[in-house]
Amino acid sequence: MKARFRHDVVHRWEGNPAISAEDIPFPCNTVFNTAAVKVDGQYILLLRVEDLRGHSVLALAKSDDGLHLWNPTARSRSTPAGPIPAYASARSSSKN
Repeated sequence: MKARFRHDVVHRWEGNPAISAEDIPFPCNTVFNTAAVKVDGQYILLLRVEDLRGHSVLALAKSDDGLHLWNPTARSRSTPAGPIPAYASARSSSKN
């Protein structure tokens, strides 16, 4: 099949991964795709991290240039098994 584009649509940074499990300040298995935004001159990543139990938790990381010196600082508390209660309630009421 012939390529549709002459150039890549997205440029992947040569320094990837910008942040890995070794950068996370708590024990974890891996770091998944992140969402990045620039706020007040600082780059912020919302990370989905798999903890050692295999549960997904959220962590926050910040960087001044968006490429280096990420500083993961926080993690969400794991929720009990199953959907978040407000989501579960909204979901069940939409089925009725």
